[in-house]
Amino acid sequence: MALPTLTDFLTSWDKLTVIGMTPERHDSIMTLAPVGLNGVKVAIEYRHQVNHRGECSTIAYLVSYDEYGNRVSLRNQVYGCFGDEQEQFHQWFANKMAGAVEMDARRGTELNRAIDEALA
Repeated sequence: MALPTLTDFLTSWDKLTVIGMTPERHDSIMTLAPVGLNGVKVAIEYRHQVNHRGECSTIAYLVSYDEYGNRVSLRNQVYGCFGDEQEQFHQWFANKMAGAVEMDARRGTELNRAIDEALA
């Protein structure tokens, strides 16, 4: 059995519904898992890593949250990107992030409007 590729991971992660940025983080997109998981929140995150030879890679991974808000690592949802894969991942992540930032801005505007109306 062949190991999954970055494209395999990203295709799978596209099943997650983006709902905004993860609060207090600039490198994390909050999503909802598919319906069968009863709306479990899952964050798409990444970190850069440099090995002992000085080579940089990007580690992409998912983190879920339990009912108390604690982070839970999803160990089978981690992928190390090297070379051209890093660019592919960062383009994919930037696209998802743009949608998340737009959703957050829209929610903020709606909240401000509702509070202004309530206090008028």
